[in-house]
Amino acid sequence: MPEAPEEPKSSGAQVVSWVLLAVALGLAVFVAGPMRPRPVRVQQAPPEPLLLVPAGPRLLISADLKSLTKLAANDVARLGGDKLLGLRETCGFEPLLSLERAVFAMPFVEAGASSDFAFIAATSIDAQRGLSCAEQVIRKRGGTPARTQLGQFTSVRDLSKPIGEVAFRSDGTFVLSGAQYFRDVMDAAAGTMKLDQAAKLRTQLHRSLSDKLGSGQLKLTLLPEASSVLRGVSALGLGIEIGGDVALRGLVVCASVEACSQARDVIDGAKVELAKEPNLSGLATLKVLQSRDRLELSARLPRQQLGSLLAQLLSN
Repeated sequence: MPEAPEEPKSSGAQVVSWVLLAVALGLAVFVAGPMRPRPVRVQQAPPEPLLLVPAGPRLLISADLKSLTKLAANDVARLGGDKLLGLRETCGFEPLLSLERAVFAMPFVEAGASSDFAFIAATSIDAQRGLSCAEQVIRKRGGTPARTQLGQFTSVRDLSKPIGEVAFRSDGTFVLSGAQYFRDVMDAAAGTMKLDQAAKLRTQLHRSLSDKLGSGQLKLTLLPEASSVLRGVSALGLGIEIGGDVALRGLVVCASVEACSQARDVIDGAKVELAKEPNLSGLATLKVLQSRDRLELSARLPRQQLGSLLAQLLSN
């Protein structure tokens, strides 16, 4: 199973890498070839990963991977999604090929503390099969796997390296996280997490931003910390919708009119430089409109430039 990184990335450019990871996980199915037939399931409401995100995250990325695999696989196969695979020999199947919808979340943390994160996905994986796969991967790496029952979830962790933890629910919901944030996800799933007013307000802001971004297959919303390099920016969102072309839509909420003017200058400068690249010329269409303390961004790129755009962002 995927292994948790020790130091999650947090800058604006690096955060995009997590979006691309989510995309690549879904696109991997088209690089690897046909999937095995999925087991027949009793019709029920599909699991929703967003419902398991603890209240008030700093960063929230959601991806409709099932839709992306149908629409954009050929455009970004060059990113090397096949390199994310490799568990068929160990587990008898590729877990990454079964992701349908996914969410990546990071909470606010105190200055100097290590960042937590959670990757939550709706999958077509049988829970026992997924847990067995995680145990086999841990053993192959020389570790000692251990299972724990946590409400409706069963988790697997490595007793010799208890940093990350994997959990499955009977409906195929998958969680990869660690430390306290993993427990917060479990509490959110059980409905026992205590909510403070600040966390509720942050959750509402994420939802408001997401709604304004439209119906894109990828959405990112971020509430920068006070120490962030994004000074003067209170919140930002980015949505990507893939159809006949690639539509980008963004929203930046600033602490003041002046802060938004400064942010606009930075965005305009970056647009000019990136659009000089032949395979990124579509970024020249990026429009940045300021309405007092808000910026609205929009652009349309040719489908053939999608792979180059994502590769450029991933290299930053």
